[in-house]
Amino acid sequence: MIISSCIASKTLENKADGVLVGEGSLRASGSTWNPKTAFRVVVTESGRLDFESEFLKNGTPVVLTSEACTFPFPDSVRVIRLPGNRIDWSVAMERLYDLGIKKLNVLGGSVVNSQLIRAEVIDEIFLTIAPKIKLGEGVPTIADGEPLLRSEVKHFNLIEHHRIGSELFLRYRR
Repeated sequence: MIISSCIASKTLENKADGVLVGEGSLRASGSTWNPKTAFRVVVTESGRLDFESEFLKNGTPVVLTSEACTFPFPDSVRVIRLPGNRIDWSVAMERLYDLGIKKLNVLGGSVVNSQLIRAEVIDEIFLTIAPKIKLGEGVPTIADGEPLLRSEVKHFNLIEHHRIGSELFLRYRR
């Protein structure tokens, strides 16, 4: 099975079949975010989502969760409940692929990103380096969670780069 996943900016939404975000990132995006993809996937452990948000009212909204989540989801969303207490990302990607999602744009957050990287289901990473610096503890990063052992470090190769003004756009592939 090949599924092209990426951690990328909103400008890549049009090239993907679906967008995937964690429940916290969806809340932070506000209720008017309406990506231009057919599938909108949100990962949740709690089920506490704003089902009136544009993200979940348009396209084909998909909720990805484990069977440990007993929240009664509305009929307006397609629910993929995976066995166990945690999401098995290999199985999740197969289920999304079966729905017709061949290219998935992952917009995070950092916990979801770290799970996907650790599960080795990310094919490409798009990074933007911009002259914006945010200081403090708990500052958002591309991937959060437990550090990888040196032997588990994930390697990607730079395959493309573009400079636009003061920003540098980088594309890496496994």
